Amino acid sequence: MVVVLVAAGTAAYVGSAWVRRQVDLSVTHRPEPFTALYFTHSRDLSQLVSLGQPYLVEVTVADHDGAPPHHVLVVEVSAGGLTIPVAERTFNLARNGHEDEAFDFVLPRPHVLYDLVFTLDNTEHLRWRVLST
Repeated sequence: MVVVLVAAGTAAYVGSAWVRRQVDLSVTHRPEPFTALYFTHSRDLSQLVSLGQPYLVEVTVADHDGAPPHHVLVVEVSAGGLTIPVAERTFNLARNGHEDEAFDFVLPRPHVLYDLVFTLDNTEHLRWRVLST
């Protein structure tokens, strides 16, 4: 009886792509694909910005394990309840690829605390708070 069950299971595994796929999915670990957004040079970021001087912020968007390839990165500056759009970039990432993006900010008022907000695919991912001096 056991031999018959083993033979039937082996025949099903060898003969059916669906059975092989189900067995593979149940016994192998597959990482969840995701896309990461991070500051490229986070140690170089200052929290004090001189009034009228360009402030460069670089971010990297990286694919891990085949997440969807099309992405939209929106950058905004907010202060005191007012939000100003700075840039919107659209791009495609190759599997396990990355995209480096640079943004220049010039903050208009002294002694104001600004938030630089980076939104990837309609989800806020990064926020950096700076004070203009």
